[in-house]
Amino acid sequence: MVSNISFSSIFNPERIHRSAFDPEYDIECLKNDAERSKDFPVFPDESIGRSQVRISTNSPHKLELTKEDKDILSKLSSSVYGFHGNSDDFWVHYTKPGKGRFPNVAMGDGRLTDGMTRHDFVNELVNKETQAFQIAGNDMLGGRKLITVVKNNDSNTMTMYTCDSKQCYPMVIDGNIDIQKVACAITDQLTTIQGATIWQE
Repeated sequence: MVSNISFSSIFNPERIHRSAFDPEYDIECLKNDAERSKDFPVFPDESIGRSQVRISTNSPHKLELTKEDKDILSKLSSSVYGFHGNSDDFWVHYTKPGKGRFPNVAMGDGRLTDGMTRHDFVNELVNKETQAFQIAGNDMLGGRKLITVVKNNDSNTMTMYTCDSKQCYPMVIDGNIDIQKVACAITDQLTTIQGATIWQE
């Protein structure tokens, strides 16, 4: 659990437990494009960081998960975090699958505490309860990266999808590896982090 950040939800049916502060930003609805259902999760330009809306030629290649991994994510709650520009301010969009037609949704804004980096923040978001995560950022060569890791408890494997401007490279990892260590290894290779998504039950 990340306990050293401030957070306030604008509306929240389940009361996310964080110390409250007045939201400073208007929350925008996420884009609901026609490809959302078959290409979930969406790209950082659409769901990770409202400040990253510029479309560039080196945007990550479109991510296509396997049907099995899509099925895993569809049953999990997700928390999408995006940073505002180069600041320590971020927004969060929390979704929990609902019993009816619509999921439970909450949105809010937060700020990293003094001394905490984006890398520290993302590393703390990934914990033992995490079943999948996605990190968007830039590598040491300035290229944009979208890295998604999905843990399959049935097969005891993890699949890591690394997407750059050309294509996505799926790789199967031993499921016995600590998912927190995988996240730390990924953030260590990124010079900047634009946002992250965490999936868990």
